[in-house]
Amino acid sequence: MAPAPAENVPVELARLHELTAGDWEFAYELATTFIASGEQVLKEIHAALTSLDRPALARAAHKLKGASANIYAEPLRLLSSELETNGPGLDQPRLRDLVLSIDLEFQRAAQFLHAQVDEGIQKTG
Repeated sequence: MAPAPAENVPVELARLHELTAGDWEFAYELATTFIASGEQVLKEIHAALTSLDRPALARAAHKLKGASANIYAEPLRLLSSELETNGPGLDQPRLRDLVLSIDLEFQRAAQFLHAQVDEGIQKTG
């Protein structure tokens, strides 16, 4: 049984730890891959927002939602899901606000992952 998610934490570290079987090197690889691919997807989201290409926005949001789910970044997954599902019907100001929220949550998740995974590697290495 998976542990309950912690309140307002950008990544459910206990679940990520289960996924990696406590292997901090593997966790580091997952984190760096998530961050690099997430940065690329955010560029796609911003390009789609600029051109108001709503289908491209939904596709990019779907990619980010999947990547977020893979590392248990639940707040980012929820925001990405909202963009994927509701983006086509949102007005431009709300769409921009949602993308800004995704940007901020991605940064929060990336910083959290760096701090936690680096600390875990230092403890074991």
